[in-house]
Amino acid sequence: MEGKKRSGKRIALTVLISILAVVVFAVSFLFILRGAANIARVDADAIPPSDNVHIVAESLISAHRAGRRLAPENTIAAFARCFDLMEQEGYTIDNLEFDLQLTKDEHLVLLHDDTLDRTSNCEDLPAFGRRSRVADHTLAELRTLEMWHDYDGTDFNPDEARICTLEEVFDYIAGRGYTQMRYTIEIKDSDERGQRATDKLYQILLSRGLLESTIVGTFNGDVTQYIDEKYCPLGMVRSASIAEVVDLYFNFCFNVDLSDDLPAYRVLQIPTDDFVLFDFGKQSFIDYVHYYGIAVQFWTVNDQDKIENLMRMGADSIITDYPDRANQAKQKIQKGE
Repeated sequence: MEGKKRSGKRIALTVLISILAVVVFAVSFLFILRGAANIARVDADAIPPSDNVHIVAESLISAHRAGRRLAPENTIAAFARCFDLMEQEGYTIDNLEFDLQLTKDEHLVLLHDDTLDRTSNCEDLPAFGRRSRVADHTLAELRTLEMWHDYDGTDFNPDEARICTLEEVFDYIAGRGYTQMRYTIEIKDSDERGQRATDKLYQILLSRGLLESTIVGTFNGDVTQYIDEKYCPLGMVRSASIAEVVDLYFNFCFNVDLSDDLPAYRVLQIPTDDFVLFDFGKQSFIDYVHYYGIAVQFWTVNDQDKIENLMRMGADSIITDYPDRANQAKQKIQKGE
């Protein structure tokens, strides 16, 4: 019996050591690849022209959640603040980024989180409570919430800091005269709700002539597949999923030729060096991706020096909570400093 116990312990120890060895090898391998990220995979001068309208000569400035550090995020108040600053300071925000969810009565409204807790006073209202979700409430119910509870300032109109629909956002932007604005929109719902949200989004974009100027993203694989099958053939442009980003990074590391197998997505929306094992914010990676006609957009970059470096390397868009900082970096580059 004692011999069997010792044998069992040896087997368990061997298995554990083997697992640890595999993990150590994998992590070491990824660090080696990260260290090689500065090595050019393609000749920058050989990058062919692209018909992808999201690949641009000068980096675009994108307001994350419509500028979440400038006003209550994902509300009309945030859009108003963006435009007010543009007009007062004389700079341009090229792109507006925000998130959509489907209400109980099938309206597309702006909200990033899975629940309303962080940004609203839902916990204080009997009709809601903690962990309240958009999907469980009608638009009329959601409009009773105060959506400024994650914003420290008071420099906004409370009437504009409520849940808003996608149509209201587009109406407001058109009313301010910004008809050439670009959009990055993330669908937060999954499964059938995500598909219905995609259906509504497509119809709204199509009716307003905004299909080409909008990038649609999602972290839900089933919605990605639905977009590929139904809407990419109709002109909807989507960004890469997490799995696709990782796959592309490994293709980059080994300089895989993608010419005969181009992906369905046209845009990458990625962090810079926030993940220890992946280093996306490199000239070599941007050039490789551009070579295959894929635009590169970085989120959420708030450090002005990082913004400037990415712009100089040819990033197509900088998604930031502080569009004013991105503007300062862009002006510095334009002046040749």
